[in-house]
Amino acid sequence: MERSILSPNVRVHSHALVEDSILFEGVEIGSRAKIRRAIIDKEVRIPPRFRVGYDLDEDRKRFTVTESGIVVIPKREPIDRANVALPRSTRNAVQVA
Repeated sequence: MERSILSPNVRVHSHALVEDSILFEGVEIGSRAKIRRAIIDKEVRIPPRFRVGYDLDEDRKRFTVTESGIVVIPKREPIDRANVALPRSTRNAVQVA
C-alpha cells in the first residue's frame, strides 16, 4: 500500500493492492483486488479480483469519477460477486449483510 489512508476496521486480503486511496471504516478489499486513486466510503465490500481506478471509462459506468480521475464509491455500495457494480435502479432492493 502506497500513500493510502486506512481507517480503523479496514481489511485488505492477501495479494490485494491499494494505491493512493482513502478507505473508510469497515471497508473490505478482497484477495487480488486492485484499488488505485479511490475514495471508498464506509462498509463497502470489494470482491476478489475487482479493479477500481484502472479503467476510468468502466468506473464511470458504475461509480462517480472526479475530473482529476479519482473514483468515489459511496457508503454501503453493493457490488455483486461477479465483480460488477449493480445497476443504480436495483441498489435499493439489495440488502447488504
